[in-house]
Amino acid sequence: DQNKVLEESLFILESGKRTLVVTAPRGRGKSASVGLFLSYLVNKEIFSNIVVTSPTYFSSQEIFNFLMKGLSVLRAKFSLGESRDGKIMRVRRGETRVKWLPPDLAEDEEGDLIVVDEAAAIGMENLDYIIRKYDKVILVTTIHGYEGSGKAFLKFVDKLKKGLLVKHVKLEYPIRYAKGDPVERFLYDVFLLDAEAPEVSSITNYKITRVSQEELFSNDDLLKKVYGILVEAHYRNSPDDLMLLGDMAFQRIYVYWADDNPISVAQVVYEGNLREEEIVNISDGVKNEGHLIPHRIIKYVRFLDFGKLKGWRVMRIAVTPEFQGKGIGSKVLDKVIEE
Repeated sequence: DQNKVLEESLFILESGKRTLVVTAPRGRGKSASVGLFLSYLVNKEIFSNIVVTSPTYFSSQEIFNFLMKGLSVLRAKFSLGESRDGKIMRVRRGETRVKWLPPDLAEDEEGDLIVVDEAAAIGMENLDYIIRKYDKVILVTTIHGYEGSGKAFLKFVDKLKKGLLVKHVKLEYPIRYAKGDPVERFLYDVFLLDAEAPEVSSITNYKITRVSQEELFSNDDLLKKVYGILVEAHYRNSPDDLMLLGDMAFQRIYVYWADDNPISVAQVVYEGNLREEEIVNISDGVKNEGHLIPHRIIKYVRFLDFGKLKGWRVMRIAVTPEFQGKGIGSKVLDKVIEE
């Protein structure tokens, strides 16, 4: 599969405006394969300015690591630029440079080729702008996992194919596991790595209800839908988020139902009403788990009595993309305030 990516990537070098899409489940080597392809381009000095973008620079380190490995195998001389924490931000060879930029700056850069890593988490409007601006585009993303919505991305790719020269390469063969390894399937099931928001086309009847943790975790189908909505809206989710959804005390979960399907979720957590001892500890710099807003006000504003107040903090709120901008999130917040 990884060799297939290298071979199919040559498509991007043909004349005209072209987009290469590389998708895969987690652990298939998609970023490594793209990094090796970039090492070929840099070694040959085919482009002068190659841009790599992603939601955060550490999420593109695999691309840069394999770019370096490829150049080292080819015995090509190159120089590096690193961030303060030692992450690779730039690679240069002769007149060719590869640099990481955040998405907003990448949109304004005059580059010959752009690689968008974890493209599903960038946002479809941003991707559309990038594709219109750059002649050569490589989109790399995980379809299932904690890095944003793969479903919306695949719909976006289908639209691209109708008007542009697009090649879609899919990797299936795993690197981290043997093919068909039950451990991988087990991890997907336990950590809801393939959780997705439900597909809803219209709303006939709606209601907003509180769902208890017991209800949520005793209904696998509902849990996957609710968690899928949160994963779709928030980049870089982790198993900790799932654990907090199930274990965190003093939280409420609100669901906006379109008939029988959830399309919006709010996770709110109770904060404040702290004891005098807790307030003094926070003011002295002792870390207090939870109570984020009182902690910040006490620590930085030095308003100690703020810790005695009670409040609800919206920890996460999300609406499925199809129904965003219709006031649904506001209705959920109104329900939170009402209660």
